[in-house]
Parts: sequence; C-alpha cells; structure tokens
Amino acid sequence: MRFFWEAARRWLMRTTAARRQWRVQVRYGAPVDALELRDRRFVAAFCKGERIEARACVLAAADSSQNLEWLREAWGQNERGNGLVRIS
Repeated sequence: MRFFWEAARRWLMRTTAARRQWRVQVRYGAPVDALELRDRRFVAAFCKGERIEARACVLAAADSSQNLEWLREAWGQNERGNGLVRIS
C-alpha cells in the first residue's frame, strides 16, 4: 500500500507543471452533488452548490482505509490475494 501512495505522490508532483500549462484544476475532497449533461456530454458539475463548467471532467473516489479485512470483503481480491480495482 505504501508503494502505491509514494507512486501517486510522485505522479502528482510530476504533473503539476502540466496541469498549470493546460489550466487543469484539481479539487481534492470536493463532494460532487450533481452533474449537468447535455446530449450525454458533460457540461458542469455541482459541488457544494457551486456550478463548475468545463470541457471535460474526471471524477475519482478513493479509500485510504487501513482496514484490509473490510477492503477485501468490499472489493474482493485476485488469485495472489491483492485487492481489486474496479472501474465503471
């Protein structure tokens, strides 16, 4: 688990310059209340009552829980006993 967080931290550090160049905004811990779609395309996200328009949107959720037994039960595991990642 520690390797994952270190790799994620390094990735974030490397992409900071690119995010600034492309004017990408990252909002951590921002609960999304609703999405506005038009013809099945993203228009805006609503976060705590604020309407945020953009040409594209990436939504992600993570659980940094150290309760490994609960994570295995909730997410399952592969043949090596590692936790699964599900993308939908």
